[in-house]
Order: sequence, then structure tokens, then C-alpha cells
Amino acid sequence: MSIDSMQTVARNIALAGVFCCCCAQASQRCGMEALHDQVMIAADVNMGPFVFFRGEVKITPPEKKQVPPGGGSCCVDKACPNVLCAMPNIKIKLTPITYLDYTVNETLWGGVAKSLIHGAYQFPTDCGTFAPAPHQKVIAFCSVFAGWPENGPMYCDLPIADSEENLREVRQWIPQAIELQQREKVSEEEARAHLIYKVNPVYPKRSPPIDKLTGDVVVRIFISEQGTIRSTRAISGPPELGQSAINAVSLWQFKPFLTIGRPAKIDTTVTVHFPP
Repeated sequence: MSIDSMQTVARNIALAGVFCCCCAQASQRCGMEALHDQVMIAADVNMGPFVFFRGEVKITPPEKKQVPPGGGSCCVDKACPNVLCAMPNIKIKLTPITYLDYTVNETLWGGVAKSLIHGAYQFPTDCGTFAPAPHQKVIAFCSVFAGWPENGPMYCDLPIADSEENLREVRQWIPQAIELQQREKVSEEEARAHLIYKVNPVYPKRSPPIDKLTGDVVVRIFISEQGTIRSTRAISGPPELGQSAINAVSLWQFKPFLTIGRPAKIDTTVTVHFPP
């Protein structure tokens, strides 16, 4: 792996850690409740790969490594989790990372077909940390953030014990999650016909000042039944313009889309132009 690739992986790991710390500060729910929240959030807003599974701990390296210096900065490019842009003044204390692997015994829900979840990263939270024994059986949820390397490790939240009681409860979540995930796909033209409020993007500042970047950024968006933006992800275009496009589109509003007379959740794309 090249030095640039290693730096990119390190940066994305750090950004994921900052994101997870932000989420941990926003919620004090732990254990079964926290796992339920993660599954439902994934169904509602997650655009990246994720998996909810029964498995066991395969590797528990004893060492801990510090988040790389500079990894806690916000909104440096399209890999930066969008939630950080809404909290520019938040103070994050960088913390050690625990490296874990899981073997997958049964996939309960999700689109990741892997027999091994490799190098899952777990950050200390208000709910504590997970210190498992090798081969300990767990129920866990793992996901990938925007900007994560294609074959890189997944981030896994604190798992729970794979007991009959816990398994019986989490299986009841699956139909609800599948229903929550359902969205109607519409074209960009139809989406723009429903657009009622638009914010133009702000060109990113560059140092030293040089000619501003130009181009088009395609942003995938989830729209709620009320017409508000639920989730965004830049999927093509100049990487340096991705976050600016996301910041603008996140504020757009749409007239509710109707399916058989009822408001519907929408999955679509929009193109953000950065003219000369």
C-alpha cells in the first residue's frame, strides 16, 4: 500500500471515530436500545453497506493505537461525515481504537455478504468498551462510512450477547427495518419538479488562493415524506467540490411526493453545478 493510500485510510478511520464520538455524545442509550437505534437509523438514512449479524469474535489484538494526528478535523473533503458540518465548534477528544474481527454465523439483515468482518474498529463510548474473549458469541451491527476504502474495515458498534432472549427480540426488528427502508426511486427531472427551496453551493476556500474549481457534482439524496432531505452522498464529480455540494443540497426542500395519494419516501439524485 502506498503512503498516500495509508494516509487516506488513516484519515477515514479518524473521521469515522470523530463521527461516532459525536453520535455517542448525542445519545446515552446502551446495549439493546443502542443496537436497535443503529439498525433503524441504517434503515432510514444509511447509503453505505451495512450488516446486522450473529457471529463470534475471531481476533482481539491486545494493543491499542491512537487516532492519527490531525484526524479530528471537520469537513476537509467529501469523506467528512456531513453531521460534523452542522457542529463546527464541537470539541472532540481523540481516543484509542480497539481492533476486532468477527466471523459471521448468520446474517440477520443487510447487504454485506461476508463470512468475516475484518478489522472492525470500536471506539470508547459513554456505554463503555467491549472487551470480549476469543470466540465469544455476539449479535452485532457493522457499517461503512462514505469515503471508506472499498475493501477496508467496517465500523461495528458495541455488540450484545447472542442469547436466545436477545435473538428473539432482535428478529422482531427486521420487518420494521425493511419497511422503513422502502423508498420510491424517481428521476432527477421529477425530483426537480418538486423542488420548492434551493440553496446554491459555496465554493470551497483554497489556500493559497487560485482559480476556483468548476464542474458538476452528482449527489444521491433520500427525501422524507415531508419533503426534507434525510440523507446525502456525493457519488461523482470533483472530490474537492463534494462537501460544498452536500452542504447546499442538505438545505433543499421539496413538495411531498405522493404515491397512491399518500406521501412517499424518495431515493433520487440531483446535479449541483459549479460554473466558471
